[in-house]
Amino acid sequence: DSAANEAAVPFVVRQLQLSEAEISYWPAGTEDPHVLSLESLAFSDDRLTLQATADVAAGDGYLELPVALSASVVTGFSDNHWQLNDIEAQLDNTAFNGRLGWNAGVQPPVLSAQLHSPEINVSDITDRLPESQERSDRGQIAIPVLPTLAGDVELRVDKLTVQSAMLSNTEIHVLADAQQLALENLSFDVADGRVETTASLTSNAGFVQAQADIQIQNVDLYRLGIGEQAGQNFTAEIVAGIERLEQGNPVDLA
Repeated sequence: DSAANEAAVPFVVRQLQLSEAEISYWPAGTEDPHVLSLESLAFSDDRLTLQATADVAAGDGYLELPVALSASVVTGFSDNHWQLNDIEAQLDNTAFNGRLGWNAGVQPPVLSAQLHSPEINVSDITDRLPESQERSDRGQIAIPVLPTLAGDVELRVDKLTVQSAMLSNTEIHVLADAQQLALENLSFDVADGRVETTASLTSNAGFVQAQADIQIQNVDLYRLGIGEQAGQNFTAEIVAGIERLEQGNPVDLA
């Protein structure tokens, strides 16, 4: 009966070891899965360690990324609220630390994260992406429907390299709520100046709507390979957006 169920002892795992396992995940609307090949996974004394390789479907192929993780775990067997604390992780050549939370006991589910990386080189990944076949809809982009989940994610990166530009003190704060994203903050220092951005995106089964506000302060264009002489600083505010657009219509970038 219901009283007996409420008094039932929750399911608890105190130790777990896996090796040579494979986990496949198919995102909605896709044919090719993301695959996590586990070399080893161990859980003991509330501590999780993992060594794996992630094969991420990208374009017309896969991007292979080695993964290592060590973290303390607050298990959610009784309330579906999981927490990874004291994270020390390595994704390919990039190190991360911080915490992650996942609450599947509410609707919509809630993802929370506070992560930090000393250095990320975006080209390390983008240069290895498989080339996509030529498409006839070049110059257009289709915005996918956002998942129905809530979240609060913060990421700090001390040094972020994007092609030839080096960004420092990068901070990203994103809120998610039922097919809505709010970029509360994207800010970084670059070329003796600073860029600060806020944005919002709604993408559901019916429509897409977006807004962005970019503040650029005293960026030296010459250091970015754009200006003709040093000290040619650039300051501007850029406001852009997509008015309510029926879902399924691609956005023309031409």
